Amino acid sequence: MISEPAGAALVKAYVEMRKVGEDPRSSERRITATTRQLESMIRLSEAHARMRFSDSVDLEDVKEAGRLIREAIRESATDPITGQIDLDLINTGAGQQQRRVAGDLKRAITQLIDASGNRGLRWSEALKKLEEQSSIVVDNAEFSEVVRALEVRRRLRPLIFPRRTAADAHALLDRGRTRASSRSRASARSA
Repeated sequence: MISEPAGAALVKAYVEMRKVGEDPRSSERRITATTRQLESMIRLSEAHARMRFSDSVDLEDVKEAGRLIREAIRESATDPITGQIDLDLINTGAGQQQRRVAGDLKRAITQLIDASGNRGLRWSEALKKLEEQSSIVVDNAEFSEVVRALEVRRRLRPLIFPRRTAADAHALLDRGRTRASSRSRASARSA
């Protein structure tokens, strides 16, 4: 059973956690608490009361549960870029800032592809153009992920062609030799 003061403290703690995501300077809101956190705080309060061998949840149980939840959120949902709490880091693996950067990168790559027409772009050429127009260094892994996602979404042939290394060239030659030798064995068998 949750006492009246404990219930009021639960509501207050939840509302305070929700307010952490409000930024008066911006219209954007970060998710800093969901009903899951409220439910967790209730369960932790009940568990803390049981540890005291009490049948009712009191104010001290709620305070400890709130402290535990805040610490867990601070440890696991602090965006390394902004230093702010963003529960989407837990839910999606990317914070609001990371999603914004990925969206900007996707738009910039789309513009480059559209500007190139049907001829496509070389990987190095696209990276160079992006770095020329951006103040942020473009991460190769992010670039690759966005390009592959665009190719899948647009259902087109590869739009940006990776630079071939010597190892790539040797692998392509080896695959060609393997196909040629298997074709010649197949034609020898049929003859």
